[in-house]
Amino acid sequence: TAWNMHPFLAIAVVLIVAGPWFALVGWKTNGKFLVEFFGTHNVGRFLQPMENHRGPLWYYIPVTLVGFFPWSMFAVPVAWRTLHDLWTSKSIQPARLFLFCWLVVMVGFFSIASTKLPSYVLPAYPALALLTASWLVDWQISRGNIWAGWPLIGTSIFAFVGVGILVAIPVLGMKVNDQTIASLVNLNEDVLGETLPLMSIGLVPLTFGIAAIVLMRRRSPEWASGAIAVGSALFCVALLGFGAGRVDRHQFTADVTREADHIRAADTHVATFCYFQPSMVFYSSEPVSRLFEIEETETHLNTSGSTLIMTSEGQAVFEDKSDVPLEVIASRPNFPKPGNLLLVRRAGKSPEATPPIRDAAVQPAHFEVQ
Repeated sequence: TAWNMHPFLAIAVVLIVAGPWFALVGWKTNGKFLVEFFGTHNVGRFLQPMENHRGPLWYYIPVTLVGFFPWSMFAVPVAWRTLHDLWTSKSIQPARLFLFCWLVVMVGFFSIASTKLPSYVLPAYPALALLTASWLVDWQISRGNIWAGWPLIGTSIFAFVGVGILVAIPVLGMKVNDQTIASLVNLNEDVLGETLPLMSIGLVPLTFGIAAIVLMRRRSPEWASGAIAVGSALFCVALLGFGAGRVDRHQFTADVTREADHIRAADTHVATFCYFQPSMVFYSSEPVSRLFEIEETETHLNTSGSTLIMTSEGQAVFEDKSDVPLEVIASRPNFPKPGNLLLVRRAGKSPEATPPIRDAAVQPAHFEVQ
């Protein structure tokens, strides 16, 4: 029962571990952090979608299938076996019932929240992992109780995902009516060439998926499970180690923010027009002004020594409605979206008005200054 899990002891442990930190931060910020953290970013996010992070009630179903991949290839048989045991009132192991409740409560709670992000349900992944492991053990021990098609379907999905990765990037570069497929699906086509090496990641699930299928055909579920486990581990290492690092090379929010912070006048601050990433505050080490109206943006640009971060799309909107001339200081692709991420200032300012840009030798890596 719930009482056997000692809820008050658990609460006491949480307070002992986290309480001093929250108390110190609350004291250092005169209580503002506590109001912002608990009020805005807990209660507020639950009641209202923030930063356009919204989604339907079933949002976390596809999100979890993607986030838990490759083991989500067995999601259907795992869910079927668990729900079938509950529905038929079949004797279900208490541990498995606990894991099911853990998963449902965690995902269900955040499903009714207004603000939705994939990371919110990460605490449910251990329960999902243990339920999947339980099903895999049952498959190896009592194969007669599990339809032989389930493992075959799951590993086939693993292999087909590998094929999809191998094919997807070249397909994005193909043209339809003089437009690349990447631009048609609102992706930045300027960096496609540098992402071609990511295709090699698809070889991992394809190779190990086929190996697992062959081993199943030879009635070796233990070896098939081993192939799936090794392939899944290598896939995660390749995706997060190689793939994420490759993609991160095209994330220039940090470079643009630091450059803006470096060249701005001492009495000004970093500002953005119709563009914002929460991490910009961290990279700037101070508040970042978010400007949406043309008039307030003009006022900011007219301030001596000020700079502005915007996208090329935002530049078009601003220049269509304002007579203030813009000078582009630096530009990089706004990956993964189309267009560029720009650092601008008002054109025609005297050299004394705006601090000089750093020498090219000390520019951030991969950063293009105009």
